[in-house]
Amino acid sequence: MLDDTRPGTVYWIDHYTVGTNDLDRWSAFHERVLGARTVAPAPGGRARDIFQDLTNSHHGGFIQTDPMPPSDGVGKGLPRHGLFIWPEDVDEHLRRLDVCGAPHSDAIWTSAEGEDGTAIYWEDLDGNQFEFWAPARMPAGGMDDCGPLRIGRVSHGVYESRDLQRTADFFSRYCALEPLVNSDVPSDTLVLPLAAGGRMVFKQVEV
Repeated sequence: MLDDTRPGTVYWIDHYTVGTNDLDRWSAFHERVLGARTVAPAPGGRARDIFQDLTNSHHGGFIQTDPMPPSDGVGKGLPRHGLFIWPEDVDEHLRRLDVCGAPHSDAIWTSAEGEDGTAIYWEDLDGNQFEFWAPARMPAGGMDDCGPLRIGRVSHGVYESRDLQRTADFFSRYCALEPLVNSDVPSDTLVLPLAAGGRMVFKQVEV
């Protein structure tokens, strides 16, 4: 536990949720790709959402009444959610994505969002965007209890912002997060490192 942080400091990303047009398909897909463990829904009524346990974190799928929009392409749409992996496991994750029929990129070395590492961009069957992230420097606790598929905690989320300064001010005030500033972060990107590990990333979009 860090002892030099302000009250309200965010340490890890605990969970995220995405949309789907087919809950059963969504849950089965992520069980195969992520080794996710589906939480039994509350008894009675028609399920409108499903939550799954990941490594020290969670995610959820929410049924959408309208068809999900078409994908902009792997690694191009937002939001995008990342999960830690070890660098030595990159090839195994690529093979599993192929077996599961998940559209994906090759392994890409990048530092464009504030950290050095290898990224594999992929999407689920609804076009939701994901990433396996193998950082050059794994934060302590990032891969704790990673399970048989060797996938760790939620590493980061990449979101849209119409005003990066307003977004930075909000997260500074309420979550004690301060921007990362270095030469690799482009001017249209805000990177907010979390206290224990991982980051939140915001991309400037037009109003």
